Amino acid sequence: MAAVTGAVLLLRRRGPRLVRSTFALGAILLGAAAFTGLAAEPASAAADCPPAQSQAQTPAPAETPSPSPSPSETPITPLVIDGEVTAAVVQTFDQASGVSTLDYTGSFGPSAASTAAIPAGSTVEFTIVNHEINGDLGTGSGAIDPRLTCTPSSLPTSLNAGGVFEETVVVSCQTTAALNPGDAPAGISLRVSPSHSGSITSAVVALPGDADATNNTRSQTVVGP
Repeated sequence: MAAVTGAVLLLRRRGPRLVRSTFALGAILLGAAAFTGLAAEPASAAADCPPAQSQAQTPAPAETPSPSPSPSETPITPLVIDGEVTAAVVQTFDQASGVSTLDYTGSFGPSAASTAAIPAGSTVEFTIVNHEINGDLGTGSGAIDPRLTCTPSSLPTSLNAGGVFEETVVVSCQTTAALNPGDAPAGISLRVSPSHSGSITSAVVALPGDADATNNTRSQTVVGP
């Protein structure tokens, strides 16, 4: 401010030319001052602005683990006890001697549908009916599966004694051990020679938990040569 007052006094003393020169110089100085002030404003404004805060990175939300798939449940197959029997008679005839021989076989065990074992103590009965003609005496040779305990404990070695036409042999057996699915059936066999004709019947008498009576009785007959 003092500088401006001094310039005005000097202008009054020096006259019009000096006045013009002085005003021109003053205008230049004022313009420079104004420019300098304007140039300084952005820096001041920049200084007044608070420093930019670094944006804290928000942690990504933790992934929720997808539930583990439950193990597939294996369907439970119900246990099925299903017994079955077999019965067969096979005749062999010798042309040279004219002798007919019969082979009787019967068995007991789990059927193909059984998924459980035939329990020990199950009872099966085999009935053999043998026929002789001309007063012949049949000679027998037989076998009982060791998984069966039977009454009688052995099969007859002679049949139709005294020339009788028909003799019936009943063999009642119980299983001594469980017969599992896939096991061979347990049975008996009897060969009679000579023998004219005959039949065998196999029947389940007691099987705890048996699913049904299908194939619980079977028979076969041979009528003669």
